Amino acid sequence: MRVYLTTTISLAAVALATLCGMQAGRAAAGRPWWALGAVAASVAAAGVPAYEQIRKEQMRARAQQAAVDAAVAMRVTMNDALDPIVRQIGRVAAAADPREREALAAAAIPMAAQGDLVFSMIRHNQHLFCADIDASLPPGWQVTTPQTYQSFAAVPVAAGQNAFGMLMVDALEKGGIRRADVPLIRLLGGLIAVALA
Repeated sequence: MRVYLTTTISLAAVALATLCGMQAGRAAAGRPWWALGAVAASVAAAGVPAYEQIRKEQMRARAQQAAVDAAVAMRVTMNDALDPIVRQIGRVAAAADPREREALAAAAIPMAAQGDLVFSMIRHNQHLFCADIDASLPPGWQVTTPQTYQSFAAVPVAAGQNAFGMLMVDALEKGGIRRADVPLIRLLGGLIAVALA
C-alpha cells in the first residue's frame, strides 16, 4: 500500500510541476509564483522516492541487526544449556578415584535418553533434527506432556563399540535449534561418550 501511495504522490508531483511550468511560460502576471510552484513540485517528485529509499535502507539495517542479535542470543542460550554437560564431562575426566569417576559418570548418564530409536541412531551414527515439531516431527519420535519444546536436535552418545544413549538439546520456540547447531551437539555427544567410556 505504501508503494502505491509514494508512486501516486511522485506522479502527482511530476504532473503538478509540468502544469506549473506551462503556466509560468504562458502567464504574464504571477510568473514567479508559477515557477516557484514548479520547483516545489519537482523537489517533491524527487524527494518522496529518495525518502522512501532511505527509510527502506534503515528498516533493512534494523532487520539485519535484529537477526544478528537473535543469533547471538541463541548462541548464548545454547552455551548456557550445554554448560552443565561440559562441566560434568570435566568432573568425570578430572576424577582420580575410580569410584568417584564411576559415580560422576553415572550422574552424567541421565543427560542421555535411551530407547529403540536411540539404538537405531547409534548403529547408523545418525542424528535427528527438528526445527518445528508441529510441522515436521521425525517418524517414531513421541512428544508427551509435560514436554513443551518446539525444536530439538538429538545425537548419539557412543565411543567405538560403547553406546551410552543419546544427547538431546531442545528449545521452547520453533527454530530455536538450527541445523547449523547439530555439528556442535554431535561434538559434545562424542565428548560425553569419551568421558563415560
